[in-house]
Amino acid sequence: MRVVSYNVRYFGHGLGGLASTEGSKRGIAGALASLSPLADVIALQEVETRSLRANAAARGLRPDETQLDSFTRHLDDALRARGRDARYRALYFPAHAYALGDLSLYTTGLAVLVNTRALEITHDNRAAPHEVTQVATPALRGVKQTRVVAHVRVEDAHGRALHVFNTHLSLPAFWAKEYWSQQAKMGYGTNQLAEARRVVGFARARAGGEPFVVVGDFNSSPASPVYRYLTEQERLRGAQAALGQIDPTRRDGWATAGFLRLRMHLDHVFAAGGVELLSLDDTLPFDDVTSRFHGLSDHAPIVVTLGALPLRSRAARAHRGSPTLTGASLRQSSRRPILPPRFEPQQRTLPERVATHAWYDATPTLTASSTPSTGPLPWNTPSCEEPNEPQHDTRPERWSAHRAVDATDTRTASSTSGIVVAAPFAGSKHAILPLDSAAHAVRYIPTSTASRVPATRRGRTANVVPLAAPASKAP
Repeated sequence: MRVVSYNVRYFGHGLGGLASTEGSKRGIAGALASLSPLADVIALQEVETRSLRANAAARGLRPDETQLDSFTRHLDDALRARGRDARYRALYFPAHAYALGDLSLYTTGLAVLVNTRALEITHDNRAAPHEVTQVATPALRGVKQTRVVAHVRVEDAHGRALHVFNTHLSLPAFWAKEYWSQQAKMGYGTNQLAEARRVVGFARARAGGEPFVVVGDFNSSPASPVYRYLTEQERLRGAQAALGQIDPTRRDGWATAGFLRLRMHLDHVFAAGGVELLSLDDTLPFDDVTSRFHGLSDHAPIVVTLGALPLRSRAARAHRGSPTLTGASLRQSSRRPILPPRFEPQQRTLPERVATHAWYDATPTLTASSTPSTGPLPWNTPSCEEPNEPQHDTRPERWSAHRAVDATDTRTASSTSGIVVAAPFAGSKHAILPLDSAAHAVRYIPTSTASRVPATRRGRTANVVPLAAPASKAP
């Protein structure tokens, strides 16, 4: 599956963004139609509906067409001209509208196009895109440009699901004192960080345990607080960093956008929930003149090829309504947790003790013993990435997500320590310890750490590394 994220500057790059043109639409449509293989999902930022800016210079625009309708028509024409077998369904997600009386000056929004030859759209939120705008005061809410998240759930012919979240974060707020306290700007705004938190919280809640990607123009460079929050704390995988195209510790060196002489890396694709990242073919820097997208917008697209999706959508739906405690139910009663950049227990408020646990395999019996429970664990510490289906998470140092056992589960346990660890040995998916109440937080350790714990047979116990010691010092 191929996913494209592209800021198209309202199809008006030829006129400096002042007005949309049919030539710009044809150019971008032709570039997308020439991709081989074709994109299955195209996420666009900066798309209009009908307005003075959208229509004034768009010669050939049909009276009943929106900007997205017109672009889709050009895309269909480009595909037919190349003999490509694809048919895209375009969904528009409105964000903001500026008007003078009854005259619409210009509008903002997002779009997602899905190749219906390959995928089926099962859900979208275009009727009510999720707003994430951070404003300093409610009085500015109607003035500041609204920022939203577009959500589309698709399934392939085998019923494998992928959630696509498309967004465009605000620029850093220049009136905040933090804006002037450092030289770097993009991705350093506290308003941007607040919006990023809302984007991820919405994505996790809507994905409900299924694989998802978050794409768009984040107005944030690698190594910025926004990028680090998404990749280090929320443990999303940046496609370019994961595939070795960029160094995520550098802000510069690989530009996706240009303004005058400025070159910035603002566009990203992040993956979670077991999504396999395969390649970045056709993803080239903004100034690369060999790119088929060169000169078509003030941004360059990110084109990512994903591996086969895990068969987990139906399994996730089967778990709904089960008596087990899931990440979703924990989120309903508590604030979203923040994951640390690495496994650094010394930064957490956990007891300095060694817990012993019993591993279990495919049989339905679980036994466990541990040190006495210390009560509810603080909620400002790591939680699951997605509940119920950890076996599909293929990250080398993953934070495994596991369901907890409650009083109605058929398995038994002699402890309520509330600690969940990864089981790295053959024949076992995970080891579980129950929670004695919803107030307990679920605990995780990286699989690479758990793999250093000797695997034992069912019914025997193994010492787990001290929870308050760095993973590098594990036995």
